[in-house]
Amino acid sequence: MTHLDLNDAHLGILADVYAGKSATLDDLPYKDEFEQLYGEFLARTGLIIERRYVWKALCNCRKAGRLARKAR
Repeated sequence: MTHLDLNDAHLGILADVYAGKSATLDDLPYKDEFEQLYGEFLARTGLIIERRYVWKALCNCRKAGRLARKAR
């Protein structure tokens, strides 16, 4: 499964999980919070997807304006 296979419900869950983290999207890959986000996303969706595709889905959500803006 890749980021292109995620439907709107999955992307909504991903945006919700991201909103619960304190790190900005740009800082997320360098923090342990990404592992927490990844694990929580898998648990809530029941999907099997690689980390890189979750990251790409997050980036696509930001471009589409689906992610909450966070202060740096």
